Amino acid sequence: AMKLTPAFFHEKPTRQLLERASAVLGVPLSIHGNNDWHITGWGGCAACAWVNKQEKGKKYCRASRQEFKDVVKQQNSPVTFVCHMGCTCVIAAVTLDENYILTLGPYIPDTDTTKTKSTVEKSLAALNKSHQDGSGLPFTLDDIRTVPQGSIRAGAEWILEGLRALLNDPSRDDALDSEADLISQDSEPVSSLKHVKGRRPAGATVEVS
Repeated sequence: AMKLTPAFFHEKPTRQLLERASAVLGVPLSIHGNNDWHITGWGGCAACAWVNKQEKGKKYCRASRQEFKDVVKQQNSPVTFVCHMGCTCVIAAVTLDENYILTLGPYIPDTDTTKTKSTVEKSLAALNKSHQDGSGLPFTLDDIRTVPQGSIRAGAEWILEGLRALLNDPSRDDALDSEADLISQDSEPVSSLKHVKGRRPAGATVEVS
C-alpha cells in the first residue's frame, strides 16, 4: 500500500468519491489530518459555521473529534458520537497507521428529532451565549438533515472501503503520472469536444463524465 499523504485527498478520483458520498448521504463530510488540520470537505451547516466562529466553540468542536480519534483507530470501524453541541456525527480513521480522520455530519437520527433543539439550546448556554431577546438560537437547524438511524455509519464504512481501494490501486501511479504530465504541459489547452459540450451559463455546474 502507498503511504497516505494529504495530496491523496486532492487527487481527482478521491475528490469524486468524497463529493459523491457527501451528495448521496446529504450530510457534510470533512477530512482532517495531523493536529486536526482540515484538509478538505464538502457541505456545511449554519450551526457549525456559527460555532466555529466562536473561539470556545472551535476548541470544543476539535476536542469532540480528538476524543474519538483514538477509539476509531483501536477498533477499526466508524463510531457514532454526539458532539458538544448535541448533534450526531460519525467519525472514522481512513487507515489505522496514519492520522487521517473522516467526519460525517452533523445530522439528526430519526429516533430523536424532538430532543435535538433543546440539547443545542443547552449547549449554547455552555458557550456562555445568552440571547437578550430570548428568541432561541442565533442560527437555523433546518439545514441539518434528519436521517434513518445507522445510515450515516453505513455510509462511512462504504467511503472507507472506497478510499482504501483507491489507495491500494496499482494503476493509480500511472494515472497520477499522466495527470502530472498534463499539468506540466504549458501549451494552450486544445478545445476538445468535452470543453465544447461543457459550456453553460456562468455559475451552472456541469458533470463531465
